[in-house]
Amino acid sequence: MLFAKRLLMGAGAVALAGLLGVAIAPKVAHGVAATPVRVVNTTANVIPAVQAPAAGDLYQETASASYAFTSGAACSFPAPPSGKTLVVESASVWSANPAGADPQYAVLSTSTASLSYIALQAQAPGVGTDNYVGALQGRIYATSALAITVNLNGTGTAIGVPGNLTCTISGYLVPAI
Repeated sequence: MLFAKRLLMGAGAVALAGLLGVAIAPKVAHGVAATPVRVVNTTANVIPAVQAPAAGDLYQETASASYAFTSGAACSFPAPPSGKTLVVESASVWSANPAGADPQYAVLSTSTASLSYIALQAQAPGVGTDNYVGALQGRIYATSALAITVNLNGTGTAIGVPGNLTCTISGYLVPAI
């Protein structure tokens, strides 16, 4: 009986040592030496390249408008140069309206078409004004002058408090599409 007890204790000690050895031994890394892949750009297998626009083709314009006792206002932007298409990547609008003349919507448009609506979010009010901001992300292509128009739900009740609108368009110019 004593012999069996010592044999089991010895076997348990060996098993415990083995488990400890497995736990603290460094792990074998799988796939450490990955096979390198060579990419070759040939006429038969063309790899598309994307280049950043030249500094002269970057576009950012900010426009402002003031208004009083009207139901809307617009920021106007110049047309892209001849032979170029403007790729609008972002547009933003900040509107400080006479109290009670909150905007119904804002829209980015050309003289002939609405391109995209811009959602406006109420901000903390100012003295006699209600403030709203909106932003648009995406790609919109334009070859003519742009405008961001904010339409209000009224003309405001605060006497002598004008509304202000500040708009920014950012993007880049590419050859005419």
